[in-house]
Amino acid sequence: MAVNFKKVLVALKPGQKGLPLSAHHARLLAQSLGAELRLMSCIFEAQVAAGLAGEDPQAFAAQVGLKDAERARLEKLGKSLAEWGVALDISVRWGYPVQDIILAEAREWGADILVVGAHGYERSPRVRLTDVDWRLMAGSPCPLLVVKDPNFAGYSSIVAGIDPLHRHAEPPGLDDAVLAAACGLAEPFAAELAVVHAYPPPEAFELASAVEVSPGVLYGSENIEEVHRRAVIALVEAHGLSPGQVHLEAGSPEEILIDQARRRHAKLLVIGAIKRGWFEHTLLGSTAENVSVETDCDLLLVGGDRCVPAQASG
Repeated sequence: MAVNFKKVLVALKPGQKGLPLSAHHARLLAQSLGAELRLMSCIFEAQVAAGLAGEDPQAFAAQVGLKDAERARLEKLGKSLAEWGVALDISVRWGYPVQDIILAEAREWGADILVVGAHGYERSPRVRLTDVDWRLMAGSPCPLLVVKDPNFAGYSSIVAGIDPLHRHAEPPGLDDAVLAAACGLAEPFAAELAVVHAYPPPEAFELASAVEVSPGVLYGSENIEEVHRRAVIALVEAHGLSPGQVHLEAGSPEEILIDQARRRHAKLLVIGAIKRGWFEHTLLGSTAENVSVETDCDLLLVGGDRCVPAQASG
């Protein structure tokens, strides 16, 4: 079941000069997907906010001026993007913290995908993501696309990472959401899609004796790969994919995902973003954290059932 991405929201930094990388990606995405595009920006100044709290007329005037200036910037940017035939609108919001305002916009507009640009990519593809980025990754109500490729012209090759035996405490439906999102982007771009799964090496088992993980299926150091392969193939076939698109390898998930993305010259890596912990609070998974920094292609972070858009095609 592939996701239909019909609403693309791109979050821009206030006052940014020129065409941001994220806006360029979002425009091509919207064109390829036949989707609506919204540019949004969140502005805030503490001094003005203090004046607003004190009902200072000058502060209200300053807030209006700041919002008008940012709206004019977005309208200028939007005009250049609209010339490519994209259905587009803009939104300027006031508030703090920034990530909460962006997430509220995504929820209220019903965004199917949220696009943000990696900071500092022009200096190095292994960027240091900001605190806002991490909070967006953990809390986005829809898949979050972190763009890095300055030469983006479409997704010709996509790698999706899954973990069907849930050994990293993923929420139910996470792997299905990852594959649905990957298929939803692979189809319009006619991309080559590879599904990658890392399973524990035999030395990870302290005991040689097997345990029964399902009726009639024993899981131990002697048949690790077989059990994982069965689970992966059953999952990919449920999404209309073939066993030939599957790659299994023993080892660290982040190392294998990054290596496979590079070997396959992937333009996009799709992975699950969250896990459950600390009394069922939502957290960003360690694999997602490491891959987010180390990968040098675009990254789509998917957060499970709550991150799958309502519109889908069989």
